[in-house]
Amino acid sequence: MDKLDAETIDTLKEVLGDEFGLLMETFLEDVPVKLKQLNEAVQQNDVEALERLAHTLKGSSGNIGAHALSSACATMVNACRQKDTEQAAGQLDSIIAEFEAVRPALEALKT
Repeated sequence: MDKLDAETIDTLKEVLGDEFGLLMETFLEDVPVKLKQLNEAVQQNDVEALERLAHTLKGSSGNIGAHALSSACATMVNACRQKDTEQAAGQLDSIIAEFEAVRPALEALKT
């Protein structure tokens, strides 16, 4: 679970109780959709959509303690704000890699 912030996870479990697993499941279902949308935005060179999607993913991943994923998304958001579409597009692979790295830990928390 070294890819997740244990304190954040413990707090979420305490606050959400039985709903915690549902939160993990929802996040795991939502992220691949967001990644697909990010890829489409990169293909269309749509910096506004990239910024919006990356910002959303940054917040949700930070809220569940996936800080490396959140940080990768923040880098994309910052690149979008600087209108650096090349750097923003290049960050997509890092975001995907961070999600794949944290996915097993999140999957284990669903139950």
